[in-house]
Amino acid sequence: MRDQIFISYSHQDKDWLVRLQRMLKPLTRKQTISVWDDTKINVGSKWREEIKRALASAKVAVLMVSDNFLASEFIDKHELPPLLAAAETEGLKIIWIYLSYCLYEETEIEAYQAAHNLSRPLDDLTTSQQNKVLQDICQAIKQASLPPPITKVDTTPIVTKNEQPTLSTFEFSVVSVNAQGREISRRRQSAQQFTENLDNDYGVELEMVAIPRGIFTMGSPDSEAGRSNSEGPQHLVKIAPFFMGKYPVTQEQWLVVAEFPQVNRSLNPNPSYKEVSCIPRLLSVGCSVKAFKPR
Repeated sequence: MRDQIFISYSHQDKDWLVRLQRMLKPLTRKQTISVWDDTKINVGSKWREEIKRALASAKVAVLMVSDNFLASEFIDKHELPPLLAAAETEGLKIIWIYLSYCLYEETEIEAYQAAHNLSRPLDDLTTSQQNKVLQDICQAIKQASLPPPITKVDTTPIVTKNEQPTLSTFEFSVVSVNAQGREISRRRQSAQQFTENLDNDYGVELEMVAIPRGIFTMGSPDSEAGRSNSEGPQHLVKIAPFFMGKYPVTQEQWLVVAEFPQVNRSLNPNPSYKEVSCIPRLLSVGCSVKAFKPR
């Protein structure tokens, strides 16, 4: 069972570990969170086995990234691979801290969002600024470690023109790239879909993908670079299941829907400059999107 926070760090950065531990103390004292790092290994224990067990129990991984961290052969070979693999396949959450200038852009870590503004590493800040960033990081660790809130299961069926759609499964690739656009990981995923027949006479169809219900965090953290006030405060949002078009809407599809009985507003049957049926017509106006939804 993954239920604890695993801190990965270089022993040459132990002073930073101590500061993070101290900032986390109110949470660990109340047992709000359970934190593991290699200082928990008792003298005489089989330390490699202890680390393996801790890695297997990690729900959140905190990476204290520096030139020392990236230079560590042990971290590179024994800690990062299982953590990044679990992040890709088991939902482990990665939180990484930019301690000092280093070549993190050349590693897989770059694909994960840092816990704070990357314009300056912690060791380039004043002590007061460092404490504020560490405080924000500890709040992020707490949030990431909490179990998802219990929500009432939504049993309301999704209503479409095709009242009982037959769902089929399709596969697709999810690719992660770094800031330079270089692929750093690829994994296969699957989803369910059905085809909405918009017009029997002309065979105009719309492929719809089932989006499951879920909860996500809306907004950005206070410490994010370039953040505006409209992006906060962060809060959890619950969404009910729905269907979404698999591809951008084409003019041919738009013309068919524009002739449907009006829902919220009348639709311009020819909103595009070019009259080519296969050119996608993107719907950017919110009320038009609502009018376009299948019924």
